[in-house]
Amino acid sequence: MLTTLRVANYRSLTNFRIDELGQVNLISGRNNSGKTTLLESLLILSTGHPEITLHDSIVRGITSEQLPPNAVPSVLWKQIFPSHDMDARIEIDADHRSMNHVGLTIELEHEEIVRRSVSGSTDARLDEESPQSTLLVKTTRGGEEWERRMRVTDKEIQIERRNQPVLFPAFIVPAGRGELKSDAACLDYVKKTKQGHRVVDALRIVDTSLASLEVISETGEPMIWADVGLPELVPLPTVGEGMLRMCRFAMGMVIARGGVLLVDEIENGIHHSIVAKVWQFIMDAAVEMDVQVFVTTHSYECVQAAQSLNGNELMLHRIEATEAGHRCVTIRPEELETAVLHSLEVR
Repeated sequence: MLTTLRVANYRSLTNFRIDELGQVNLISGRNNSGKTTLLESLLILSTGHPEITLHDSIVRGITSEQLPPNAVPSVLWKQIFPSHDMDARIEIDADHRSMNHVGLTIELEHEEIVRRSVSGSTDARLDEESPQSTLLVKTTRGGEEWERRMRVTDKEIQIERRNQPVLFPAFIVPAGRGELKSDAACLDYVKKTKQGHRVVDALRIVDTSLASLEVISETGEPMIWADVGLPELVPLPTVGEGMLRMCRFAMGMVIARGGVLLVDEIENGIHHSIVAKVWQFIMDAAVEMDVQVFVTTHSYECVQAAQSLNGNELMLHRIEATEAGHRCVTIRPEELETAVLHSLEVR
């Protein structure tokens, strides 16, 4: 489990730190305060893969596959650096109970590649210097270090493949609807590990009529189908957004066992009447499955519901933007009740 976190020069978080993390961490703050950025930084740290600097944008609804290769540095890579300053060095560091220290740095390397014809052609176009964009990613764990590079040319994205361990498992639940094909693959994995009952039990918090879940490719693409007592199975997304979100929470707990579960805007699709039950599931499952949870929210009701359970696992971290950069105000479990009672700003 992570005990501290420091993020420097990743998007808007130029010098940010959390000095005390809990088993369940509720991240609050105003719009554009850096809540989603914090989740992304943890996802990048967990894998150490340079391609995650592209695919983390799945959280925000855009991926490298939607862009030509020569547009990637200016459209996607530039976004991960503060104020689009690609000369800055991104640093993400954390203390870990079993691994002591884990860290990651990302920086842009400028290369000048001169293209010349092997046939001796004097074509001036082949002698022009063609700048290449390369991201260098270094990952550290204790005294070990790994390097990977991702290079973009005008035709392709080149990614170095080297043996490098995942520092800790991570699973992210975006604020949007996500990908149904990916959901089906996750449920397949969960069922193969004989943990499917955990997902069904979690979904019954939302709909008690749920009997089972199956992965079916009837529409041409695999999708999760649900038995809710009707004559036939129905696609899970048609049952409601709350069911889909709970499914992802529960699958994430299984897949991220021993690592971190990242949930963006937990209140999306969840009716206020079951928010407390959802929190109880998260806190119980986090302890049982040894998962550290990071959840963002804009909802005061969500904070109230979490606090009402009086769990010692819960820590609230409020991100505030100041002239000197973003800072974190941490409210411990014994302080959260007082903060909510007196209607202090905790969102």
